[in-house]
Amino acid sequence: MVYGEGGGMTSLIREWVKHYALAGGDPTDGMWFDISNALHIENTRALAYTLTNYRPPFKQNFCVAKGMQHGKTYEALLTVACDDPEEGIIAGCWIGIDGQKFRRFPMITYTVRDGRIYANAEDEMADIDKQMVARLVALWYVGLDQGTTAYTPSVKHGITSTRLISKGRIPLYEWRTIDIKPSKLKQDSQGGTHASPRLHDRRGHIRKLPNGNTCWVKACRVGNANKGTIFHDYKVTV
Repeated sequence: MVYGEGGGMTSLIREWVKHYALAGGDPTDGMWFDISNALHIENTRALAYTLTNYRPPFKQNFCVAKGMQHGKTYEALLTVACDDPEEGIIAGCWIGIDGQKFRRFPMITYTVRDGRIYANAEDEMADIDKQMVARLVALWYVGLDQGTTAYTPSVKHGITSTRLISKGRIPLYEWRTIDIKPSKLKQDSQGGTHASPRLHDRRGHIRKLPNGNTCWVKACRVGNANKGTIFHDYKVTV
């Protein structure tokens, strides 16, 4: 799945980069994703499963989305910082009706240890709001597992950008497109023994039988959860 409008930069990302810069943020700090299409994904498996087994591909990620609900157009900005679930993933979210003031949700931090999720929020936060932020993160993870596209901005060098910066305005940006594909999970070496490996996903694959025939082996989870979890990783192609 590729989010956004084809393989090029999406207008929604351009719009949010401008908003983010006007608010005092630096849009060149991270990678940008348009996850609007992900809002239509219904099967994200269990939230706990997805958050437990996936990790962000970069240390700083910005995900923007736009969709319809109850006849109204909503937009959202999801920020996901850090890339090691065992040390902690930080997620923040802003959601609002198009053209109106956006609501900022408290930041949530979750860690994954021994196959279990430990989460907390910076402020008092309703469970339904926590689940909504967690679901957006999970939807993004599911899209990453199918392959997607990210964009990274950098300030365009030149007289125009220099003049805009001197006036306290937003400079011109140039963009680099990055293709992201899921990488095969690697199983830890067991030193020649048959000891159970850490819990990990085994992808579906074709198995060749002794009689020369082949059969399809369904994807499944194997290993010992007590020895930890192997997270999904990604290949990044510029």
